[in-house]
Amino acid sequence: MKSSVDVLTGVFSRLAYHECLEQYADSVPADLTVFLMDINGLKGVNDALGHQAGDRGKIFRIGGDEFVVLGQMTQAQAQEILAALQRIAAAWSGTKVGTLSVSTGCAFAGDHPDFSVERLTQAADLSMYARKQEYYRAKKLSSGTPVSSGNGVRP
Repeated sequence: MKSSVDVLTGVFSRLAYHECLEQYADSVPADLTVFLMDINGLKGVNDALGHQAGDRGKIFRIGGDEFVVLGQMTQAQAQEILAALQRIAAAWSGTKVGTLSVSTGCAFAGDHPDFSVERLTQAADLSMYARKQEYYRAKKLSSGTPVSSGNGVRP
């Protein structure tokens, strides 16, 4: 039997995510925003604070440490959420939970009126990957390590 709730986190599962996508098969609202997050360091949060600390919110766990949030909002609201996620990760880093980093990508349906939710998710994934590349490139530059230019294509 498949579950629509991830038993480890209590958030919606990949199955529920795909069922939700079906709701948007015919029409994607112009204010639909897709966030894709890859959260590193969750084990430290769970070990220090218990699993319930990471179980708040209504999001989809699509695998491992990757989550999707679907919500109807303005671009300004989406940017506020992205900034808040980065602040939260920064606040937790270096505490007793260890290092927590959040890679985020966001795609706004208003920018892509012809996109399906699946294509919006792909756009959010590419956005997240580009941010990761920028982060690691900046990290290498600050350490004096040579940086390759890369091709900007998700592996």
